[in-house]
Amino acid sequence: MMRRKTEDDAGGLKDEAIEWMIRLNESPETPALKRELDAWRGQSPAHAAAWEKACLLWVAMGEAPAFSEPAEVEAAPAAGRAPRGRRWPVRAFASAAAVFCLLVMLGPAMLLRMEADYRTGTAEIREVNLPDGSRVTLGPDSAIASDFAPGTRELRLLAGEIFLDVAHDGSRPFRVTSRDLGVQVLGTAFNVRVDGEGTEIGLERGSVRASGAVAGHAVDETLAPGDLLAVDRQTGETRRQEAALDAIGAWRTKRLVVTDATIGSVVEQIGRYHPALIVIADPRFAGLRVTGIFNLTDPDKALVALVAPHGGKVRQISPYARVITGF
Repeated sequence: MMRRKTEDDAGGLKDEAIEWMIRLNESPETPALKRELDAWRGQSPAHAAAWEKACLLWVAMGEAPAFSEPAEVEAAPAAGRAPRGRRWPVRAFASAAAVFCLLVMLGPAMLLRMEADYRTGTAEIREVNLPDGSRVTLGPDSAIASDFAPGTRELRLLAGEIFLDVAHDGSRPFRVTSRDLGVQVLGTAFNVRVDGEGTEIGLERGSVRASGAVAGHAVDETLAPGDLLAVDRQTGETRRQEAALDAIGAWRTKRLVVTDATIGSVVEQIGRYHPALIVIADPRFAGLRVTGIFNLTDPDKALVALVAPHGGKVRQISPYARVITGF
């Protein structure tokens, strides 16, 4: 039997709802399981709301639940109000889910398309020669905007990851900015990545200075070859480590080398090589820290290699969706 959560534990209820979705998808013709689900949904309005959101996500991923006939989603009545007689089948949410998905997924992509000078798609790696003789390699699902006006050399990393080999020009320092930091160099080779957690910089050759204000904390770090600097966007915390030089920007050869990174961050990086939507059902599992080397030529195997040592499982919901469960 699945564990119960308090009504205030919205994250836990969401995780349980997804677990229910997986269980019922695996055994859609099990009446006892459906009765258990009805009992779980009926515990509180928060439980019912969590189930409704899970159904929306499922439909949005292209998976009308196997149990949607005759099972239905019923909105729980607000406190003090009488239950309404109308019941909503899961399939009734399909149109709303599609619209929501378009807004959430295509909106940012359209903004990137308008703002970016160079961008890549899933699993695409692209090398660009810049006007000053520098070279930039864009990782999958990455985007940059450039400014090479007279006296200026600047790139903005809008999404994803880049590796830069900067041509030396003492009169024009080269500057790279992300959502969190600015990096200034004269001539060097280094890697910059942005994700949901923050920004990471790895230096292969030369010297760079990273500066900025993140979550109210000042950042001012000068890196030497082999240094990795990670800045957490939520806390402003910085982590500085040493890495082998050939590990910096290793993604260019379809190898992902991570040191003391969260599973959530690594899944996000692997996801740039995978055509499917990847969801981690348990945020506690996403926060586990890992170190390892993963082969990006087969993203599914990379996901399994990442989570299996920690008791996690990768569930293929459809060709276009993966759900990772842990513990």
